[in-house]
Parts: sequence; structure tokens; C-alpha cells
Amino acid sequence: MLLHSFSVYKWLSSLLRSLSRCARNFIWSGDVTSKKFVTVSWRQICAPKNEGGLGLRDLSSLNTTALLKLRWLIITTDSPWSIYLREHFKLHGRLYSCSYKRSSIWPGIKSILHILFQNCRWVIGNSSTTSLWVDKWLDKPIVDVVGATEIALSLSRTKVSNIIRMGKWVIPSIFSSTFPDLTNEILEMPLPIDEDNDILIWEVSTSGVFSFSDGYEIVRHRFPVKSWASIIWHPFIPPRYSILVWKILFNKLPTEDQLQRRGILLAPICQLCYKNSESIDHLFSSCEFAQCAWRWLATQFGTIIPPTGSLSDIWLDFLSKRFSPHLRNVWLASGFFLLMAIWKMRNKVKFEGKPPSFSRLCRSTSTWIRQVGALTPGHVRGILDRQLLVSLGISPNSSKAPSIVPVLWHPLLFLGSK
Repeated sequence: MLLHSFSVYKWLSSLLRSLSRCARNFIWSGDVTSKKFVTVSWRQICAPKNEGGLGLRDLSSLNTTALLKLRWLIITTDSPWSIYLREHFKLHGRLYSCSYKRSSIWPGIKSILHILFQNCRWVIGNSSTTSLWVDKWLDKPIVDVVGATEIALSLSRTKVSNIIRMGKWVIPSIFSSTFPDLTNEILEMPLPIDEDNDILIWEVSTSGVFSFSDGYEIVRHRFPVKSWASIIWHPFIPPRYSILVWKILFNKLPTEDQLQRRGILLAPICQLCYKNSESIDHLFSSCEFAQCAWRWLATQFGTIIPPTGSLSDIWLDFLSKRFSPHLRNVWLASGFFLLMAIWKMRNKVKFEGKPPSFSRLCRSTSTWIRQVGALTPGHVRGILDRQLLVSLGISPNSSKAPSIVPVLWHPLLFLGSK
């Protein structure tokens, strides 16, 4: 029943915000009533992963898409209910009454009509149902090009079939003299060769049929594509590690400086070195504990990481290492684990009073490297990379030998040849 309501009625904005708030609280805290202080915006979370989101769906956009689907079915199908609603609401192309109608579903249908019209187009058949002036059968509806002129008002009920005679375009002289560019565009359009009904197509889809996914892509909020999105999400990296890196990239971890900005009174001291104020950049890059951890990890892979620099510098240098695919994937997964290990150790110091242990961090990271190495895809190129993997306790993935397939060829036989 709830799904039916969502697909038929336009829900109140306050209700959608309340439900989105519950979903947001549950994702961040596991409790719909508990709100976290430092979070990524819900709109960003609902973006696709390549735009920096988590790929969730926004409820308001889903509701709008469901109403688009309903409107599409009303105008394109001939079931008894769609015929009834077309006549009841006078929904014939873009010609519809804007007046109030006693119906609980009309506000929702009316609210999305402009979205539907912007992304639909009429393919002319017998041209008897398509409005010459207000329907989109050219690149743009004629009324959108010329505006509501006196001629437009006089032709508002004219069908495309009214300017076709004996298989030819017959355009009124007053129209052709007033709008020569539109006249040329009409004359360049090929005339229909059959008497089928006019067809409404969804321009966004290659099939011409409205789909829920295409509709959602139209109405959702868009963000710029993030270059790092393809780097942090991998099947061989646990999602919680990827999400931690995702939070770091958005600067949305509850470090001391972030909490202080939100009005929480505390001394923003780093929990691992007790020398500087705690921030994301300090905790994971310039802190002495973090620098030792990065140097140790680089040594395990036979490389180096600059001893000083911001977190973005470490990130860029980390990604620039030229390893073969298998070793590169292990290197990437190990870096993600190290970030998680630093964050966990910081939390143990802050909330459990346990002192930071560099040796414990190294042991847990070494164990992780051996475990993830057996699950990481990719092959190894070169003796050095192979030796590095073996030294890490990982069995290298060898590339598959090329398979030789016999090919038999016979000369082509043409008619008349012997």
C-alpha cells in the first residue's frame, strides 16, 4: 500500500524530509533518532559513486520519477483506466486544463508535466493527434520558439494533419511569411509514409520508451564527476575501508577540530603525538606516528613516501607508484587499511585510554597484506615485483599464457569456378 501511494501521490515535502532524515541518521549512527555532528550531505550521499556519492536514491527524486511513470502510462497506453484518466484530466499532449480538479492525484500529475514535455517528442504518423503549435514534434514546440502571439492563439488547436494535403506540406502564407525559419524546418522534415497513429517517444532512451532509471537520471541532482571515485571502490577492498577514505576526501571525520567548529568545547590535541592540534590532515600525514607508519609501509613495498607534506601530497605520491597490476592492487588495499588502522588506534586512545602501539599497527597491517594479497586480482610483470610479493607472503598471480587456436582457411569458391 505504501509503494502504491508513493507511485500515485505527490508526497508532502515535510514528510519526504522526515523520512530522509531517518535514513541519514540510520546510515551514520545505526539509529533513526540519533544525529551525528560531522556528516556528508544527504544530497551528496544520494549521488552515484562516480560523482562522489554512495549510490543511494533520493526519496524526493524517486517520488517525482514514479509520478512521471504514471503520467507516461496514462498518455501512451489504451487500458480502461488510462483512457478514463486522459479524458477526466483532459490530458492530450500539452493541451490540458490548468484549473483545479477534484482529484487527489491531480496535483502530483500536474507537478511533473513540464519535465515530461521537455523530454518527450512526437513521431508523426497520421498526424491527427499531434498539436501543430504546442506539442514537440520539431526540435522544440513552436509555441516555445515564437511565444504566445496572436497567430499562436489562433492556431493553438490546429493539428499537424491540417498542414498536410495530398502527401505534401501546405503551410499557410501568414505563417511562412512570419516565421520563415520554422517554415524551412517543417519543409525539411520527411512526411510520414504510413497512416499509423502518432507515437510519443521518450527522447532520453534509445528505445523511445520511458524507464524508471532514465526518468530518475533526469530529475536527480547532479554533481561533477570525481576523478578519485574509481580508485576507492573495489571488490577486494572492504566497503568500510573505502567509506573511511571517502569521508577523508570530503573532510568529514569527527576529528577534534571538526567538533570544535560545531560548538563542542574541547582541547583539539592529537591523540597520537600530543604535540599538535588534531585535524584530518595532521592525523593521517604530518603526525609523527602517521609518518612512521607511512615510511614503514613504503619500506615493505621497496619504495619511499616523502617524509613531509600534506595528506593530498601523500595521496598523489601513493597513487603514482608504478607497480604491476597485482602488486598495485595490494599496495592500494594496504594504504586503505593503514588509514583505518591509524583511525582505530586514535579512537582506542581517546575512548579506551589505550596507548598507541606502533608495533601492533605493523603486525596487523602485515597480516592484512597477506590476507588481501590472496584475494587481489591482477597479474605480475617483472622479477622485482614478483620478489616483492613473495617477501610479503603473497603468492604472485601469473598472467595466463596465450592460447593458440588453429585456424583453417580455404579459398573462397565463386559461382562458375572449378
